[in-house]
Amino acid sequence: MRAAAPANPKSLDFQFVDASNVKGSTGEVMQRLVVTFVDADHFRQQWTSRGADGKELTSVFEYTRKK
Repeated sequence: MRAAAPANPKSLDFQFVDASNVKGSTGEVMQRLVVTFVDADHFRQQWTSRGADGKELTSVFEYTRKK
């Protein structure tokens, strides 16, 4: 995965580039990760993957700093 120069300074957007062990356009692969820094105590991860059926699935994880 590779991140491009961020359009939003509070976010990192990683995109799938290449893999040698993926079965063409139907293989399961993690395609994207967006990390958003909400504030000093919170950040969010959005993972997008392509399943064996070719459909995309996005999972969102919210993190909070424990004080």
